[in-house]
Amino acid sequence: MQKGAIMSDCENYRYQLWRIWDDSKPKLMFIMLNPSTADAQENDPTINRCTSFAQNWGYGGLYVGNIFAYRSTNPAVLKQVTNPLGDDNYFHLLQMRKKCEIIVAAWGNNGPKLENLSLPEIETTELYCIDWTKLDRPKHPLYIKSGIVGPTPVCKYFKV
Repeated sequence: MQKGAIMSDCENYRYQLWRIWDDSKPKLMFIMLNPSTADAQENDPTINRCTSFAQNWGYGGLYVGNIFAYRSTNPAVLKQVTNPLGDDNYFHLLQMRKKCEIIVAAWGNNGPKLENLSLPEIETTELYCIDWTKLDRPKHPLYIKSGIVGPTPVCKYFKV
């Protein structure tokens, strides 16, 4: 398996993470709220779960980006950080998007509703979701049961 990540020099920010197990198959991208502990070599429970979903759905790899690039196991910390987005987060989201067949929104209740999200570098891209929270946010992978057939289009698009 090819593993990698792009992180800031201080390692407080993770801009990209990827796991590729079959180059001949299409890749997908998960966008979540913020990175936790996974890095270029080590997975965390969320990356393990995303990998399992992607493999079960027939993809050959995954890329993981986040609305905020600041690494923390507690999303509340994002409100205390001067720059939770990071310096080049949108650039990296676009770079990963170019390599993937679909984007799966998966940021949970701590993230915005889709209609309130603005990622200007990702233009008119059809977005998918596995399931929805009670607050109408794309559900985080750790809170979704196994055996889901695949993500479904959300019939909403990122707009420039």
